[in-house]
Amino acid sequence: SPVAPEQLEKLTRLAHRLSELAGEDHDLAVLAERVRQRGDCFADSTEQAGLQMLIARRRSKLQRRALSVGARVYRSRPRRVRALIEDPAH
Repeated sequence: SPVAPEQLEKLTRLAHRLSELAGEDHDLAVLAERVRQRGDCFADSTEQAGLQMLIARRRSKLQRRALSVGARVYRSRPRRVRALIEDPAH
């Protein structure tokens, strides 16, 4: 039987959160690459390495959160999700 509209809203919110986490992780990956390429912008290699470490730490936290949220998003069977979309009133 189809799921309540509240469940579709919850799934939508979770999917949006997953998208935000993935986007922030991507932005940090791009930043990390720029930091690696532009060592000349830092006072010394210790400063550059410190920023890389902070970026890596944040990315790790984001990725753990994304895995947790993703598990919740993809817990529903595709047939059940399709039922939500095709007939959310039931």
